[in-house]
Amino acid sequence: MVPSLFDGWHTKMSAMKSLMLVLSLVVSTAFANTNPTVQLTRSEYQNQNILTLKVDKELLGATFQMLDSDGQVVSTNELTKKKRTIDFTDMQNDEYVVRITKDNFTRVFKIFKDIETGVLCENYY
Repeated sequence: MVPSLFDGWHTKMSAMKSLMLVLSLVVSTAFANTNPTVQLTRSEYQNQNILTLKVDKELLGATFQMLDSDGQVVSTNELTKKKRTIDFTDMQNDEYVVRITKDNFTRVFKIFKDIETGVLCENYY
């Protein structure tokens, strides 16, 4: 039997498909966003002094720390759930900082509590 030009083409194509799949996986993980998501929001339907904190599961075990405008620690604890509420109802009108830290990741929010507007939050860094 005379060897054909197309003998073994399907094994070459399978190897090429496998190589393309591996390359696409490597490239997609290299360009993936490695920073976990942290959201701190105020609900328009609830008490204006309550914020909701939502984090990705990678941040479970992170340190949650709240400081007042003098830099004094108001609260420190570990994040054990992906969602939690922060109630500012009984806190004084002031500027607060919320810091979430785990390993080399840090996210900081500035929070302004005012008697008229409730709490306002901004992503600081």
